[in-house]
Parts: sequence; C-alpha cells; structure tokens
Amino acid sequence: MSQQTRQLTAIVIDDDINTGLFLNDLLEYHNIQVLAKGRDGEEAVSLYKQFRPDVILIDVMMKNYDGLYALEHIKSYDPNATIIMHSVDYTADIENKLESLNPTTIINKPTSTDALLNPISDLLKNKNMPQPNLMMQKTVVSAL
Repeated sequence: MSQQTRQLTAIVIDDDINTGLFLNDLLEYHNIQVLAKGRDGEEAVSLYKQFRPDVILIDVMMKNYDGLYALEHIKSYDPNATIIMHSVDYTADIENKLESLNPTTIINKPTSTDALLNPISDLLKNKNMPQPNLMMQKTVVSAL
C-alpha cells in the first residue's frame, strides 16, 4: 500500500492574535497547511464547514461564541471531526462540558510543542499520511 502524499490541513481558532499567529507558524513549520484562522466559535463552525480540514485547533475561552459552542456545533455537523481544544484555565464546569462533547484532545496552555504536535502525528498515522518532522526542539511554548 503506497502512502498518500497529501499535506495535512488545519484551521486555527483563537481570539488572541499572537497565539493564533504562533500556532499558524508552528503548524506550517511542521508542514501542516493552515487553511484559515478565526477568532471565535461562530467563525470556527463556518470555517470548518467551508474547508473540512483534517484537524481544527480551538481555544476554549473566547468572546462572543466560545470554543464549547464551536465544539458542539462542529461535532453535530461532523461527529468524526478531529478537534484539539486548548486553554489556559479550566473550571470543573468547563472540564465536564468538554468531556461530554468529546473533543479529540484537550491541551493546557502553556504547552510543549510535542503536546500539541503528537495528537496531530497520531492523526497522520491513522490516515497513513507522511508525518511532520517532530524531532525538532522540545521547548515550552511560552507564546501560548
């Protein structure tokens, strides 16, 4: 069986411009094509439906429509969506809601590069796609 050569695609959703740019640059550095960036949960749903990326990274805490809104609506649209949720602070209520909505992965900010990229690498393995170079530096992502 030959490996597919299609590049992995992603969407980044974060209301903090610097974090969004950092995630965009990190993914592209690891040969993951960022199709779009958004700033709230409503944009996340719209962009997901428009682009159908392999993975979507969504901040939990955002103004207007939060990441929980996005997670719930994307999962109802596509139960198999690969969704990585990330946030600085989780209350017990938010943790319970996240668990009930079943994202692919939940990551705390700040995080290590590996903690962010390993779930994406696992996705690639499951889809038999070429993997990004994860042998890069293992540093704490202070921008998150």
